[in-house]
Amino acid sequence: MKELKIAIIVADDVEYITVEKYAEAAGAERQDMYARRGHRYELLGSDKKIVVNTALCGIGMVNAAAATMYYAQHGCDIIISLGMSGGMTRVHRGDIVVGTKFIEHDFDLTGLGYKPAEKPLQDYIYECDKLLHDDYIAKHENVKNGVMVSGDSFVCKPEDRDFMVKTWDSVACDMETAAEAYVCSLCGIKFLAVRKISDGASDDAINEYSQMKTEDDNAWSDAVLEWIKTLFEKKEIWN
Repeated sequence: MKELKIAIIVADDVEYITVEKYAEAAGAERQDMYARRGHRYELLGSDKKIVVNTALCGIGMVNAAAATMYYAQHGCDIIISLGMSGGMTRVHRGDIVVGTKFIEHDFDLTGLGYKPAEKPLQDYIYECDKLLHDDYIAKHENVKNGVMVSGDSFVCKPEDRDFMVKTWDSVACDMETAAEAYVCSLCGIKFLAVRKISDGASDDAINEYSQMKTEDDNAWSDAVLEWIKTLFEKKEIWN
C-alpha cells in the first residue's frame, strides 16, 4: 500500500485547538513532538494511505524550523503551515491566503552591501510547492495568494509594513513560514502555507489579533484538513 506522510505545523496554542479537535474526531492518537503537543491519524483509501501528523510547535522561526526538520527526518512528504498572519496589501481581516514565496524580512546584511533579506551564497527567497498551491487555489473560492514574509517580531508599525510591501510586494507577515519553507527547500519536501489574516500589521494590530484569537472559527482550518482527503485522487502526488 502506498503511503503519503503529511505534517501540519501550527505555532500558537489557541490556533492549534481547532486542528486538535478535527484530529481527535478523525480518531487521532496523541503523539507529541518531543515536549510539544502533537497528534497522528490515518486516512485509508483503496490502495493508498495518508498519515497526518499535527504539531503545536511554538511561536517563532527557531521553533518552526525545529519542528519542520523533525518531520523531515521522520519521512514526511509534505509540510503544511497553518495559523494567523498580519495582512499587508490586497488582503483584509478574515481573508485566507496561500503563500507563493517566503522571505525572512528581519535578516539584514545591508551594512555589508547585500539586499534586504539576502543571504550570501544561497537562495533566500523560498517557494511553495506549485502543485499543492494550484490544487488548493482551484478547489477553494475567494482564497488569495502572494508573498509571505516572516521574522521574529510582531509587525505592528505602518512604516515596517509599508517597507515590506514596497520591497517584496508581500501580502502577509508571520513568524514561521519562511523558516519552514527553507527547511523544506533544503530537504526536498513539498511545502504549503495556508494562513488566515488576523490584523492589518499596523497600529491596531495587537488588538485586532487578540480579538481574532477569541473567535471560535474552525471553518478555514477544517477546509485544509478536508482538502487533504482529495489528495488520494491527485496522481502527481503519488508518483
